[in-house]
Amino acid sequence: MTRPFLSVREVADMFGKSDETIRGWCKTGLLPNAVQPTDGAHWIIPAASVDQFGKPADTPFPVRTARARTAKRSTR
Repeated sequence: MTRPFLSVREVADMFGKSDETIRGWCKTGLLPNAVQPTDGAHWIIPAASVDQFGKPADTPFPVRTARARTAKRSTR
């Protein structure tokens, strides 16, 4: 990659995912070193964080089930 940082949209297009999914990956640390400078600001995603996954189609990202989401909410 030639640019040091990517937008949420660019990463979403690379992986064939929605913007919201990529934001979730940023929030949970699946895309290491992604930062949101201020609350509500756009995410800044280092290209190196995306490069470490190799080809997007081969990347086995974890799938959260409805049960996992419900369990997480009940522990807050």
